[in-house]
Amino acid sequence: VALDGHLYVLGGRDCGRSSRPSASVERFCPASGAWTTITPMAQPRFSHAAAVLDGKLYVAGGFDLEPNSIERVQLSSVERYDPLTVSWSTVASMRHPRDGCQLVALDGKLLVVFGTGPMQPMERYDPKANAWEEVAYRPAIWRSAVAVLGERVCVLGGSSRHVEGAVNSVIAVCPTTGDHMELPPMAVKRQWAGCVPF
Repeated sequence: VALDGHLYVLGGRDCGRSSRPSASVERFCPASGAWTTITPMAQPRFSHAAAVLDGKLYVAGGFDLEPNSIERVQLSSVERYDPLTVSWSTVASMRHPRDGCQLVALDGKLLVVFGTGPMQPMERYDPKANAWEEVAYRPAIWRSAVAVLGERVCVLGGSSRHVEGAVNSVIAVCPTTGDHMELPPMAVKRQWAGCVPF
């Protein structure tokens, strides 16, 4: 994610099945062309989501591994990084643990969308109240690309519990009311894709 003109890469893991998730964080400065290791997260994690809201970086969900084991533990924890203090703090956890999710900022709040399983509800985080709440819309797809366009969260492609393989649908969701509308579909069916507004 980008914050204050720098790129941040957070956590992850090596490809080896026995490798442990990382809590490390690196920051790239375009002016110097150099990477710097900064304060690590409190929780090692991979397959998580990250977004920037009000000048702070948030990371949510993902997986860790059980101690001395390769068994995965799905996370609901959320951390916030403040570049002014160069420190992480733990904020309220999501109501549902999830990995492979998407995190976006809209109207001063964070929205977490999906996970690696169908019918996981969208959740919205209010930093002023330090609390999560469920959004009325409960999608029947997952593994989708997600982006904010105007006042709506657009959900593109993914996997459906009703269709084998990927889908090409595009759904625009109003997180305030849960109302949603279908936009013209993409030409190509896809899942695990990326999308950015431009």
